Amino acid sequence: MSISLKVRGDTESRNLEVHYLPAKINGNGSTDVSNYFSSYTREGQGNLLTNAIRGFPLNGEIVEVPTTHSSYVLQETEFSNTEKSRNIYVTGNFSNFYYWNYDKIPSNGDAYKQALYLFNISKEFSEPVSETDIQIEIENRRKI
Repeated sequence: MSISLKVRGDTESRNLEVHYLPAKINGNGSTDVSNYFSSYTREGQGNLLTNAIRGFPLNGEIVEVPTTHSSYVLQETEFSNTEKSRNIYVTGNFSNFYYWNYDKIPSNGDAYKQALYLFNISKEFSEPVSETDIQIEIENRRKI
């Protein structure tokens, strides 16, 4: 099976509002998110946001995407199980997103947020280390 990634027009400059919800939505259509969801978002203490979906209260916050990475929204259209190829389109990008929990206040202990920290860890592991840096680290460890 082949997968093709396609960019339509000027989607690179189309900055989207993205929400990560603790829900599965069985549907593949569009809706007026700004009218039916975002307009009900309220700010609480600190950076805490509140809202609700289908009667379930949500607690959330805005999470910044690491500056070392780019984030894009991808959409697959007209998929059929009988086809030998799949077409995925870039529909826009985002620099931050709304992260929502329904049963607790978002924290650094959430698995999803911990996955974002892996970007920083992978950067540290991928940078070259000089012999001088290694010697300094060895000397520092000997002092402990």
